[in-house]
Amino acid sequence: MRKKSFFLILLPVIFILIFIWTGCKNDSDSGNDDKNDPGEGIPQTVPANLSVTPTGISGQLAVSWDAVTGAFFYELRWGTGTFGTPVEIKGTSHVVTGLSNDTDYNFQVRAVSGSFESEWSTAVSGRPSNIPLSELPAIPENLQAEGEVVGDYGIITISWDAAANADSYRMEWGTNPNNWSGAAIENLSETTTTVEISDVGEYFFRVRSVKGANISGTTTPVSVKFVRMVRTITTPSQDVKKMRTVVVGPDGMLYTVKTDDPHTAWRIDPSSIDLSDPNSRATHTVFANHGDPGHVWTAGYLAKGPDNYLYGARIWGRDVFKWDLSDTSGDAVGIRVSDDIHVETELNPGQAIWGGIAVGPDGSVFVVSAGEKVIIKIPPPVDGVLSTAVIHTIEGTYANNTTVRKFQDIDSMTWGHDDAVYISDGFNDGAIWRIDPDTGETRHAFGKHWNWGNPFQFVYGMAYHDGYYYFVHGTSGNTGGTAIYKMRPESDAQPVLIAGHRDEFGRVDGFAQDARFFKAKGIAVVSGAIYVVDRNDSEDSTIRMISPLEVLK
Repeated sequence: MRKKSFFLILLPVIFILIFIWTGCKNDSDSGNDDKNDPGEGIPQTVPANLSVTPTGISGQLAVSWDAVTGAFFYELRWGTGTFGTPVEIKGTSHVVTGLSNDTDYNFQVRAVSGSFESEWSTAVSGRPSNIPLSELPAIPENLQAEGEVVGDYGIITISWDAAANADSYRMEWGTNPNNWSGAAIENLSETTTTVEISDVGEYFFRVRSVKGANISGTTTPVSVKFVRMVRTITTPSQDVKKMRTVVVGPDGMLYTVKTDDPHTAWRIDPSSIDLSDPNSRATHTVFANHGDPGHVWTAGYLAKGPDNYLYGARIWGRDVFKWDLSDTSGDAVGIRVSDDIHVETELNPGQAIWGGIAVGPDGSVFVVSAGEKVIIKIPPPVDGVLSTAVIHTIEGTYANNTTVRKFQDIDSMTWGHDDAVYISDGFNDGAIWRIDPDTGETRHAFGKHWNWGNPFQFVYGMAYHDGYYYFVHGTSGNTGGTAIYKMRPESDAQPVLIAGHRDEFGRVDGFAQDARFFKAKGIAVVSGAIYVVDRNDSEDSTIRMISPLEVLK
């Protein structure tokens, strides 16, 4: 009985101790959370205005930076290639000794407070010298960079103040602020210069002064960022499905055909999108219906002609129709512009058109025979009489008449900048070909064979706009994605990535560098905006817009 009474007396004490222990534990956990969640006084900013200058003493550089609120100390690291082990610095300056003269050293600094640390600063370079400071060129000050968009590319103007003892300047630039092995402009006598950039990306700049063989350290880099945004402007719920291509009409409208039943051509208004609402979609109306009088059927490949007509080549068909783009009735009449193509060319009548369509300024239409891989020219009707003519056979000869090459998988065509037909041949290592529309002479475009290499062999769409060829490029099968590129028609041209990634697929909107596509097909460009058809494995199709290039403020 006494033992039971003792237990009853002890029980409340146990509960109180448990309560106190639990409260202490919660307080302790809360403290740990605070430790892992940066709060007030923790350095979140990178030290600014990092400066590296010679001291006038052989093998020395003076390094300084701005203080960061909440920092207990700073870590400084440097090296000529890779960075060495960071050194703890209590103040905001340090003199580094034991360096080699006339050698570039890169420096970075970060702020530290307990277990928290900021990001490393952008690297700044300095060069030790045993020459008196009064004879060395000073580091330029007030470096600035301003960007603007001109057509489909960017121009960046870089300026700085004149530096003491400087005979000339060296401007270095690239896309990695910690790797300056890229481009540089030497022997600048003025304190301003410009560079042209191709497309999206952040571009960094820094400047040095030069006097004879002596070169100053670098300015703190400045940057300009060019961006594009990707957004979906149609959804499968709008019944725009199984699309293969898209074109832009003279009215700024987009035109496409869905190739599942019922086959229907659509007119889509991209200006109807509310750009402030990520869920906003473009309005669309029926442009033409399948069958007579629309003749849409499976016109999966489209092109805009010079006569305000939309041209369509029927997949698995043997004819081409055109529709008047000014027709707003919702049931535009298709006009036949070709006879049965395979009859005139004496090709296998079981084969069909497959691989794009292009229209010349005189109204001549160019299409591809799927089985024979023949480029077929359809001249404009004469007195109502339709005709066709093969301008290129399966064995194409280069312009130098030395190498024979076969077309294998022509997927897209466009009328080019120099009055020629340009085609993409997916299985020829991603080759882009130029074909003379009159003689059929064929050569690799841009003066060379452009080889992507396996497995990146598939070019699915192509368009020319304002000095660039735009195209969709991806992989085969279901494991890869597609990306959007552009390239100038020059002999030494290199492809410029705009959006997406060939190794990753999905339907992700946002900044172009982060966007992902499934199997983008057709492509159209107008006023700097790019429109592509994106199809997933279920054939659900959307049209996605890549906004014009702009400077991110």
